[in-house]
Amino acid sequence: MASVVLDEFLKQRNMLLNAGSYEEAKANFRWPPPGEFNWAVDYFDKHLAETATNPALVYINDELFKTGDSRIFSYPELRARSNRLANALTELGIGRGDVVMVMLNNRPELFETFLALMKMGAVIAPATTLLLPADIEDRAARAHFKAIIADPEVVNKINQVRDRLEKLGVKYFITLGKPGPGWLDYYELTSGKSENFQGVRTKTDELLLVYFTSGTTAKPKMVMHTHSSYPIGHLTTMYWVGAKPGYRHMNISSPGILGYLSGS
Repeated sequence: MASVVLDEFLKQRNMLLNAGSYEEAKANFRWPPPGEFNWAVDYFDKHLAETATNPALVYINDELFKTGDSRIFSYPELRARSNRLANALTELGIGRGDVVMVMLNNRPELFETFLALMKMGAVIAPATTLLLPADIEDRAARAHFKAIIADPEVVNKINQVRDRLEKLGVKYFITLGKPGPGWLDYYELTSGKSENFQGVRTKTDELLLVYFTSGTTAKPKMVMHTHSSYPIGHLTTMYWVGAKPGYRHMNISSPGILGYLSGS
């Protein structure tokens, strides 16, 4: 049964998509009420993956670009992939409220990791792969990571401060492939796992994301987002960029920069 928050989320989304003017959108928009809402469970899995027929993700990297190819992922496929990861991480011992640093480049695994952690009720701490070892240690000390999911290219940087990260409470180190001792292989973890996952019922005021500002003029500051402020808040982003059903949005921003997750 759909939640009151989801019903209102869909109502406001449809209103913004069909508004004929800014004045109309401003006059009619209402924030959904507090309650239970999990964007990945309620909207992505139970709405988009059941109804959408257009691609969820079109992935092109340098190698694919050279040949004019791309990898297409459907909504049901991303649901299944993220569910396998959610099951794998849950079996490890990662759960609701645990903070996980996600240090991945823009690639399919990034999107399924965001979805999986959201379904688990875990807290996502996105980070750019450009961070230095001292930056990683500082973030771990302040955000209290239980796990790090990292791109292979940053494993060596993490290894430089690994002893200190472990003392700060980081228990699991996961990367895409087999980089060496002490690291878990993302693909081995998810292999053979169920494509079904019972997502967590999260409150709209429950913590979802821990971002860090760029630190351009001072020490990076933590910015907290809930299951309401980011997924529901991005309805305004959807309206601002003019996104409509069927449009393709090119995302080249770093996962560690504020403004990453789309609510459309």
